[in-house]
Amino acid sequence: SRLLADHHLALTLDGRTGTVCQLLSAFPDDVAAADAELALVFGTARLMDQDRAQGASYVDLAQRLVDSVPEERRRRFDVLLGVLRLLIARWRGELETVLEAIQGMEAALAALPAGERALSDALRSAALQNLGVAELWSSRLDEARRDLERALVLARRAGRPWLEIPCLGHLGIAAPWAGVTLCDGLRFSEEAVRIADAHGWGEDPVIVTALATGAITLLWIGRFDEVEQWLERAERTLHPDGEPATELIVHYARGLLRLAQGRFDEALAGFRAAERMQALLANRHPFTLRTRARLMETQARMGQLDAARAAIADVSDAERGASEILVATAVIHLAASAPEQALDVLAPVIEGSARRMHPLTATTEAQVLDAVARDQLGDPRAAEASLERALELAEPEGMILPFLLAPSAGVLERLPRHRTVHATLRQTILDVLGGSAPAVQGNPAPLLDKLSEAELRVVRYLPTNLRAPEIAAELFVSTNTIRTHQRHIYAKLGAHGRAEAVARARGLGLLAPSARPR
Repeated sequence: SRLLADHHLALTLDGRTGTVCQLLSAFPDDVAAADAELALVFGTARLMDQDRAQGASYVDLAQRLVDSVPEERRRRFDVLLGVLRLLIARWRGELETVLEAIQGMEAALAALPAGERALSDALRSAALQNLGVAELWSSRLDEARRDLERALVLARRAGRPWLEIPCLGHLGIAAPWAGVTLCDGLRFSEEAVRIADAHGWGEDPVIVTALATGAITLLWIGRFDEVEQWLERAERTLHPDGEPATELIVHYARGLLRLAQGRFDEALAGFRAAERMQALLANRHPFTLRTRARLMETQARMGQLDAARAAIADVSDAERGASEILVATAVIHLAASAPEQALDVLAPVIEGSARRMHPLTATTEAQVLDAVARDQLGDPRAAEASLERALELAEPEGMILPFLLAPSAGVLERLPRHRTVHATLRQTILDVLGGSAPAVQGNPAPLLDKLSEAELRVVRYLPTNLRAPEIAAELFVSTNTIRTHQRHIYAKLGAHGRAEAVARARGLGLLAPSARPR
């Protein structure tokens, strides 16, 4: 047990939780009842395996047995106990508990011997990551981005790529909210996925946040086939008793995709599943308000206007002026053929006086709805002007989703090509509405090196949901061979991950184009 207590941390930080679990299977379940260090090993393994309840139980047991830990082993024990308590508090959404615990963590880390610098960097990275995520879920966006970036630097300095993945995944959310472009935010998610795939962690729960946040960004730019792949992979990897905040994002992303596709029953189910996750959190998740707003939009699009209006009536005064709620209210008014009222509630969003989590996306969505409202009023010139402003906002990032969430096809079709300076984006949106996939922005660069016949065979499996072992079985080669081919493919395509490789391959004509799923 001492050998396992000494080495389990290094195994865990190397992404080898499965090895730790196999070693623990040799111990009876009750052996940790009198051994604080072994209880902590059990707690670490259960938490990393997303068993929230049992992991917390073992950590509580280790805390009760703390006085039995020998003095010479106490410093490292205290540090690890502190990290796990931070993780549990973060999962519960208890920011204040995290803020209190981080102070004790710093003191414990400072007490580690000078020879454990790499371990200290890794554990400090884990602590700052938990702090950054707790700040993110409490909408403290600047602090979240700062601490997640610090955690990422420490993870890299410690040589722990497994720790980089959650930092990058959460930066995929925090960075765009803090002012970084959507495409730059997507790069964080793609890098996390690339690291996971390169190290064989593609099925590790640590990757779920990156997959979910990347899927949401891909959805904003209309790359539906990749959204499906990323979400299906996230759902396959997600553990049912894991972090509620992460599961909330996965359900929200699924609901948003189905809403954009017009599959309203499935959208409603996704948003309601996200709301159930909020009930497990101590503090209000920043996705909760947007989930509620999207649910109301879905009800309005389904013709359930009474239910949507009742939901609006239940919104608190503090939240009623948020851009998400104002946009949802406008959707309800438009569904009820009340365009004047829609224009009234959209004005604060367009003017910038409404509270907005992500100003660019909120304003673009509002501007599209404004165009639809003016079109309903029979004012085509005003509708064209609003639509032109929406296209101007959307074009730098290639945003397509706002035009899919609103009944904008008619306005777009009636906008003459010669009266818009955004004709290419307009046509791309109409193509997506018609069932075609949007092209990746820019002309595809030539291949850095020609793909071999074996690599081309693997490329054809990349758009599927098959994992490396399954592709290997299809092609009658080893899993290691497939992973080697994937690394070469990514390098030759200049791609950072599987989704980007698929997009590059499509742009180069190596794969057939995909249709927008309905």
